[in-house]
This record gives sequence, structure tokens and C-alpha cells, in this order.
Amino acid sequence: MAEYDGVKVQEQKTRGEIYVHLWWYIGIGSKRSTCSLGRRSGLTKATINRARLAKEKELALQPGRIGAGQSPTWGSWVDQYLELRADLSVGSVRLVNQACDYLSAWLVKCKRGKQTRLDQLTRSDVARFRLWLSEQTVKKRAIQQTTVAKHISTLSTVFGSREGALKLDLIPYNPFDREKKSVKTETKGHPDFTPEQIEDLFNACPNTAWRSLVALCLLSGVRLGEALSLAWDDVQWGEGRFIATSQKLTGNKPKQRTVMMEPELEQVLLAGFEAGDQKPAAISSHNLTKNMKEIIKRAGMQPWKDSFHALRRWRDSTWKLKHPEYVVDAWLAHSAQVSREHYLTVPEHLYRPPGIADKIKARIDEMSADELEWFLKKIEDHQAKRGEN
Repeated sequence: MAEYDGVKVQEQKTRGEIYVHLWWYIGIGSKRSTCSLGRRSGLTKATINRARLAKEKELALQPGRIGAGQSPTWGSWVDQYLELRADLSVGSVRLVNQACDYLSAWLVKCKRGKQTRLDQLTRSDVARFRLWLSEQTVKKRAIQQTTVAKHISTLSTVFGSREGALKLDLIPYNPFDREKKSVKTETKGHPDFTPEQIEDLFNACPNTAWRSLVALCLLSGVRLGEALSLAWDDVQWGEGRFIATSQKLTGNKPKQRTVMMEPELEQVLLAGFEAGDQKPAAISSHNLTKNMKEIIKRAGMQPWKDSFHALRRWRDSTWKLKHPEYVVDAWLAHSAQVSREHYLTVPEHLYRPPGIADKIKARIDEMSADELEWFLKKIEDHQAKRGEN
């Protein structure tokens, strides 16, 4: 394979005239790119040398120009990119394929197709593609802007300088580099569990495997997939920790990290181990959310959105009241920025000192009928004023 090794000068005779060309290998395959300087009779050696040095400087500043006009087609690059990214998890590959399918569909709609070269896609094209993507529907529902931003971010990586085409100098610039790759959303809340509610949730589980799954997501904040893949060998009994395995890969190996194991979690896992479960969360992955909602109802609570992920958000918020931020982020395997933007909320129990609810209840019990009627009337008036505002 020929690689770029500078700009060369070549003279070529055409129709009785000698022409001067600059040429250089494009770095992908054995083809080369050329640039004509015109007739030899009108050029001096100094002029030719200045032109050669100027072209070398241009290509040094913009390496993607080396292969201008010779970039791979969009269809072939998708396959090459996935071959180069053997570290991607199954879920990440699926996300890349979804984003690439949308871009391929848009190129077909524009009558350009998968044979479009990478360097032919401009920032203007990307802006029109984003607008088209925002108008698409999935199961008769419009695609949300967060999903659009996620696909744009994925395609920016495919074209980008870290792992994509720009890194390999196949394009002069990343056409997705100026597009917004995230949409600000409100931080999702989470239930504020009391020790009694946690116990009720465990008691509502049908068996030890389900109890272990709920305890892992609630008390250690691991992701659902990490909890389901946990093995008994990963649990370090008596050392207050276990090894969580992520679906993401480092090289060809799954990412692993050490997570702190609360004493309550260790007791739940030990019960499952003694019961003979094959692994901590030895349950089917089918209908997990539906079954989790049934457990929440049996525990006397109202089901919440993101049945499992809400438990992770609760653990992040409560752990950071007791442990340094960088430690909790290491246990949960996300950045401080992600935590602040998507996880952290102020726990409800901080608004009321411990025992205040019991004191209020005791005071109400001591009220006479007239005092209680006056008290309830005050509450109604206060709520009515809040509703007006």
C-alpha cells in the first residue's frame, strides 16, 4: 500500500507541449492525486519549487486533502468502521447501525445513495439531514429531539477525529462537527426510599433471585445488565465489594470495576447463595419492567418511570451525601458531568429533620375537634392560594 511521502514533480508531453504536474499518493490504495501547473515553457524552476512547497504546506495543515476526491463511499465506510471498532458492545453496534441506516435512507431520498463519497457530504447536507430526521416517525410517533441528537452524536463519531474517518485523513473535516449533539432535558427524579420501604420492596419480591436483583440495583446502583451478568465469583465476601462487568469493551475484554457492597446487600446476596441460586440475579430477562412494577405495587408504592434506572439515580444521590464525589463516580462508572446533569436530585428527607413527622402526628392526635377543624381549614386555604399562584 502506497503512503503519502510528499509532493513530487512530473513533466508530461501532450500534443507537442510539455506540461508540469504535481502528484502525491493519497495514502489509501495505490492511486495518486495530481495537480497541473500548466505549460513548462511558462514556468521557472523556482516557480515550480514554490508551488510544490505550497502544496506540501497545504496538505500538512489539512491532511484530509491528501485524499481529496478519493475518499471511500459511504456504504463501504460503514462496514470498514465497524471492523475497526471491535471494542464496541452489541448495544453500541446496534446504535451505530440505526444512525447509519437513517443517513443512508436520506442519501437515497436525495438520489445520491450509498455511493456518495465521504468528502462529498457537507455541513449544509448535515443540517438538512437533521431537519429530515426530526420529521421521521417510529411506530406513528415523532422521533424525540434527544434521539435525534443521539444519532447526530453517533454519526459525528463515525466521521470524527478520535475514531472515525477524519482520524484516518479520509476527509478534510468532520461535517457533523458543528451540530448540537445533546439536548438539555429536565433531570429525572427518583423515589425517596425510607428503610421501611426498602424492606417492603424486598419482601414483595417473589424469590431470592428477584430480591438480589432489586438489592443490586438499589443498594449498589449497578446497571440492569451488570446486575443480570453478575456471578458468584465476582462477589468478594467479607471484603465489602464485588466486581461489576460492563457490556462495553476495553480492547477485546469487557470493562470491569470494583463496586462497594453495603452490608445489607451482602446479606441479601448471601441468602440467595445459600438458597442455591446459580448466580445472584438468576432470572429471565423477559418482562423485567412489567414484573418490577408488580413488585412495587405489592410493596404498597406507586410505580415510577424507569423502574430500574431510577434506583441507580437514588443510589447516586444518597451515596454522594456520605462519600466523595469521585469515589461514587468510580463505583457507578459515569462522569461527574453526567451525574450532575442526569442523576443528582435533592433527597426529599433532607427537607424534614428525622422524627419531625412523628412529632406532627402526635400533635394532631392531641388536638380537639375544633382545633383539628381549624387546622384542616388552614391547610385548605393555603393549598388554594398556592393553586392560584
